[in-house]
Amino acid sequence: MRRDREYFAEWLSRTLAERDIAGGEVARAVGVNDSAISRWKNGKASPGLDSVMALAEFLGADPVGLAVTAGL
Repeated sequence: MRRDREYFAEWLSRTLAERDIAGGEVARAVGVNDSAISRWKNGKASPGLDSVMALAEFLGADPVGLAVTAGL
């Protein structure tokens, strides 16, 4: 599980940086607080399925692929 979090953290950090999207913007779109996004980006926590689906929609990513990336 730890490796999944690290992989997801790297993916999320890289994706947001490439698209110049702030964590607060993602938090509002996904319906979580800013600290949740920070924990995801630092590999301290993983998003749940509802958050992954909302994140996939916000980023235009494949929801199944993103769920796998997040270790769900």
